[in-house]
Amino acid sequence: MVPFGDYEMPLHYGSIQAEHIAVRENAGLFDVSHMGLLYIEGKEAGAFVQHVTTNDVYKLSAGKTQYSTITNEDGCLLDDILVYCFLSEKQYLLVVNSANTQKIEDWLCRKKKEEGLRAKKYSSVYIQNASEYLDILALQGPDAKEILSSALGIFESRIPSPYHFSRDESLIPSSYPFIELPPIGKKIMISATGYTGERGYELYLPTENTRPVWDELVAAGARPAGLGARDSLRLEMGYCLYGQDIDESISPLEAGLGWIVKEDTEFIGATALAKQRKEGIKKKLFGFIAEGRGIPRSGAEIISVQDSRPLGKITSGGYSPTLKQGIGMGYLNLDQNQHEIGTQVYISMPPRKILARVSAFPFVKTKKGKA
Repeated sequence: MVPFGDYEMPLHYGSIQAEHIAVRENAGLFDVSHMGLLYIEGKEAGAFVQHVTTNDVYKLSAGKTQYSTITNEDGCLLDDILVYCFLSEKQYLLVVNSANTQKIEDWLCRKKKEEGLRAKKYSSVYIQNASEYLDILALQGPDAKEILSSALGIFESRIPSPYHFSRDESLIPSSYPFIELPPIGKKIMISATGYTGERGYELYLPTENTRPVWDELVAAGARPAGLGARDSLRLEMGYCLYGQDIDESISPLEAGLGWIVKEDTEFIGATALAKQRKEGIKKKLFGFIAEGRGIPRSGAEIISVQDSRPLGKITSGGYSPTLKQGIGMGYLNLDQNQHEIGTQVYISMPPRKILARVSAFPFVKTKKGKA
């Protein structure tokens, strides 16, 4: 067990590498109940969520989900989130990062109050923190649908087809489906989302149902997996981790999340981001693949091969069990003209330097599984 925010969480249940491979080849099961859950309800809920998130919430119908972010007035990231729509324009659920739950709840309440005083808006909006009484299990991998059907006795036709996030906007569905399933004797919501790049599901359920459902999924073939595999899996996909790759000093455009920034919705920070998009960003998140031995680590400086001038910094790094080599993510200053894909750079890890090449995301291709 390791500390993670306000929680003690398993780093692994046996072997990080074995759990990672299980997700890539079969299916792994994560307990991600540490995530924050904030309900937004009321007749003005849709307008309010549109005001505080960067994606276009009005593209969501009931039963749909979208990836989004919350930015401050300067266009910098307060969090990256999921938005679930239960009732169009009236009922939503925001899934936020654990360490940001209180910060985001306070931010939402403050913005609701400010707009109420300024423009007499959002008086009908109700914000509720549901983090304490709902848990989340993430079943991820090519066999996830078959295991879910077998474990819970759900017809496969009732399980939503899973998608995974991609940085290629042409491949990104505008929303991700979810369904609620009361008939199995355990209240549960199944969402076709995840953080591994594999096909899979996130199950939202009351705390009292979590252990029985976990046991049923493991008995059906899912391998328990901990934080270590979760981190290496998301790193192979180039997915950002809040607090490492993104924070309040980074904009979504710099982090490669411009595809979920819809400035025409006039969210908080839209003006600053529209200006940044027009003028151009000065740094951008890239991937790095080590050539030979060596593993990039967070905080390491990226320097030029030619003259050792500083180019940027690594934000996340580790060993890729799929590629069997070191990989990392980090920001490059674009004015140094060393950001073309394939460019060789050094990653400074005193007393040595690791030779690496600039890479696009994702680092690996994933199996699609059964739709």
